Amino acid sequence: MIELKRRDGTLIDRVSVPPDARNPLRYAVERKKIHLGGADLGGADLRGADLRHADLSAADLRGASLRHADLRGANLRHADLSDADLRGADVTGTIGLDLTGVKVRP
Repeated sequence: MIELKRRDGTLIDRVSVPPDARNPLRYAVERKKIHLGGADLGGADLRGADLRHADLSAADLRGASLRHADLRGANLRHADLSDADLRGADVTGTIGLDLTGVKVRP
């Protein structure tokens, strides 16, 4: 069971994760991607995650690995992506993307 929380510690949701999931946090985030506004995902390993049209508004993604993640159409308005790794990520059509302090080279 993974608990997804906001920056202030309030619970977004609990997600049951199968025991054979290689990356339990990624599994949980991909299933709740529509409702992740304000989520605390700082330092998360979300490499290759399918986050198309996800609501990541005001999410804490500082230092997160989003390499090769699919963020097409995601709402990143006011998200903190400082030191996040977006190398190879597809950010086509994202809303509010601020690349300040983000790693984007291949």
